[in-house]
Amino acid sequence: KRVFAVKAFYTQKKGAEYFVNDVRTFSDMGVEMIHAFLKPSTVSCVSKLIGKELPEVFGETIKEGEMKNEVVWFLELGVYIWDENLASCEAVRKTLSNMNIIGGMIFEEIIDFYTYVTRDPPVIEINKSHVSTVIHPSFATFLRADNLLRLVQNHTSSPLCRT
Repeated sequence: KRVFAVKAFYTQKKGAEYFVNDVRTFSDMGVEMIHAFLKPSTVSCVSKLIGKELPEVFGETIKEGEMKNEVVWFLELGVYIWDENLASCEAVRKTLSNMNIIGGMIFEEIIDFYTYVTRDPPVIEINKSHVSTVIHPSFATFLRADNLLRLVQNHTSSPLCRT
């Protein structure tokens, strides 16, 4: 079994406006794995998340956010590839192309299922690169899409998120 993993980013402003509804769209499409994070809009953080240098126009947007001390909304989707039919992958690509992601850019790869489910989450990978342990308020859970908006609003308005 393999997984189509795709990453996309929203600016702080566009994420606040569109992110929750876009995640709901993917939930309604039956996308099996949805990871959503707020991350610093920095070249170093985002390049580690995508595993390569930032493309020019995309990178300029990240740099602008970095200068303003903003965050990016980071979305990673995982779609099981049950056979050689890649229609579900193409549906995700097409849907993302109509969303308000930075530069209209997505970063994708197809990896084997075992590697995908046993890897460290993106936040842990980034934290490993720090010399000391980084305290991070995170949790992993399954929740219904209709509860996502309240969860994100509660988190982003909490004192932990503002420190």
